[in-house]
Amino acid sequence: MSLMKVQQKEKRGNNPRIKIVNSILYKALNSLLSTAEVSEEVFDLQIELSKVSVTVDFSACRAYWVTSGNQETDAKVETVLQKYAPCFRHLLTTHQVLGNVPVVVFVKDKDNAKRQEIENLLATLDFGNTNDPTDESNDIPRTLDSTTVSESLAPSAPSMFGIDHIEFNKKIAEYKKRLNMKPIENEAPEFLQQQQEQLALIKKQRILKRKLKRQKWAERDHVTPKDYLLAADNDLYCDDQEEYDAELEEYIEEKDDGGN
Repeated sequence: MSLMKVQQKEKRGNNPRIKIVNSILYKALNSLLSTAEVSEEVFDLQIELSKVSVTVDFSACRAYWVTSGNQETDAKVETVLQKYAPCFRHLLTTHQVLGNVPVVVFVKDKDNAKRQEIENLLATLDFGNTNDPTDESNDIPRTLDSTTVSESLAPSAPSMFGIDHIEFNKKIAEYKKRLNMKPIENEAPEFLQQQQEQLALIKKQRILKRKLKRQKWAERDHVTPKDYLLAADNDLYCDDQEEYDAELEEYIEEKDDGGN
């Protein structure tokens, strides 16, 4: 039997025709409730519908109305709706809302009633007097700024065995930071020193080369340009060049030996 009910519910929920009829009747009934066309008594109650549900065979239309949370008011609404339910169906037929208007049955929305009951219970709960003079929060002067209040209410730093862990963790972080930066500081001067030594050696080589070259040409001031060009391919010129290179190498070796 329960299986048949479940199948009927699924069939009803999946039927597009039922969804359309529910929507049409919902709008039409709410329109009648918002006017005095049915009765002044109905209009004064300002009743609101939450949903409308038509049975599978379209024989009845359940109109769920929203409760107010007041038992006397809800009881009066229920009585008035039951009284004028046939009038609602007559007006729907007169307005030709549907070709065959089902019987209208007004039902209290139980879900809404439960929510209203919970809200009423919460409203009656006693959460204590927030203006209690014994409350410690009232002892704080209102003239204090937010910074002073936050500092006075701030929890003390956690400590164990007399050790300030916050300060201790800060020192560890600073030590790790210095430890990570130390290799860079140590490597940078060595790298710069090597570059400076290499540049100094190259500079000395260039100075020596210019010095030796000036000495050689000082001894050859009597050589004319023509003689220089003719001696360019001469063996004597080659011997002088080799002698210059040998002196340069000897000078560099002496400097290296002296540095070691």
